[in-house]
Amino acid sequence: MPPKDVSTLSRAAIKLFLNSFDTVLCDCDGVVWNLLNPIVGVKETLQTLRECGKKVHFVTNNSALGTKGIHDSLLEYDRQLQPTDVITPAQTIIKYLKEFNFNKEIYILGTSSMKEDFQDAGFKLAKTKQQQTADSMEVLQEFLVDDESVGAVVCDYDIHLSNLKMIRCAVFLRRPDVLFILGATDKKLFVGNKLALPGPHFYQAALAEVTGRTPMAFGKPSPNLHNYITRALNIKDPSRVLFVGDS
Repeated sequence: MPPKDVSTLSRAAIKLFLNSFDTVLCDCDGVVWNLLNPIVGVKETLQTLRECGKKVHFVTNNSALGTKGIHDSLLEYDRQLQPTDVITPAQTIIKYLKEFNFNKEIYILGTSSMKEDFQDAGFKLAKTKQQQTADSMEVLQEFLVDDESVGAVVCDYDIHLSNLKMIRCAVFLRRPDVLFILGATDKKLFVGNKLALPGPHFYQAALAEVTGRTPMAFGKPSPNLHNYITRALNIKDPSRVLFVGDS
């Protein structure tokens, strides 16, 4: 079915459209804002949806601000927003780990804010800050030593990604008992309307190929995130849910 421009519909067609859903799941990047620059009309649209009796929630793969940072930024657009209205891959992963009382360290490729989400949830993080002192195989040796206290590798978008961090992940993932978990898996990160940046998919795929491991995904559009949303928001009929995204 070809897309329809809602602004061209008749009042009757718009009413029919609005009556077709009860819940709105809304992306953030490229939908609410571009690099936190507001998209025109979003604030008014969200207010109108709530006035129409719709339940509005936000689902984002963006880990740059952390769950609290995303919530605080969204308050400028939606004053009725509650902390439970924001869903990120970090929340889904945390829920999964807590379900079986995971108690080992986690090595995270991700932003500082995402790491704070895990620390606030009571998890201990493995050291990720590596300082390269020289280009030599001798220096490399220290990064090839395993750490048995690490029980999971979480791979999301890491602005400061390095080859040394990738090496550490590969070393940990040699042990089959170490969990290999993905957050956001985007191939492209859109910045405005004309620029796309490489997303975490590419180094996640590299790690999977090098280690021979099959990771578990918890970001959009994974079944794990779908199941988390369904339970967390008590969605009984997915056909009554409208998802608004930019890709």
